[in-house]
Amino acid sequence: MKQLIIIRHAKAEIQKPGSTDIDRALCERGKSDAVKMANQLYSTEITPDAIISSTAKRALETATVFAEQYGIESLIKEDFLYGDYNFSDVKQLLIEEVPLTNTVLMVGHNPNLSYIIAKLTGDFHQHLPTAAVTVIDFKIDQWEELQPSSGEMSLFFYPEK
Repeated sequence: MKQLIIIRHAKAEIQKPGSTDIDRALCERGKSDAVKMANQLYSTEITPDAIISSTAKRALETATVFAEQYGIESLIKEDFLYGDYNFSDVKQLLIEEVPLTNTVLMVGHNPNLSYIIAKLTGDFHQHLPTAAVTVIDFKIDQWEELQPSSGEMSLFFYPEK
């Protein structure tokens, strides 16, 4: 069995004049929400073997909170997770970067994450809030076997306001 944990980055600060979107950091609520969601995921006894993150500052900060919770020392940083990508890109990423890993945590951005979750499960039509955690289970032995609509969402939670 393979598991993909998909997390939308936590709440970020408003973009400041003269700065770029990719450099937006987490705001205080975002930092707090990331810790809360990392603790909640940890309490489920689901343990990622690897963490992949968008290179945007807010995504990396969110991923770092989860990495610290699990004692994972290094993150896999992927530029394309900041932009536009599709199911094939995610599948190829998993095959190339973490071929032997069973449970992968991936941090990125909407609207792409909502699309990827819908593509993987065949049934996801709701809003994906910041810091939301989605766990999708696949009855496969290798990431090469990953197909659209082949996953089953086993967990979905997010911070309450």
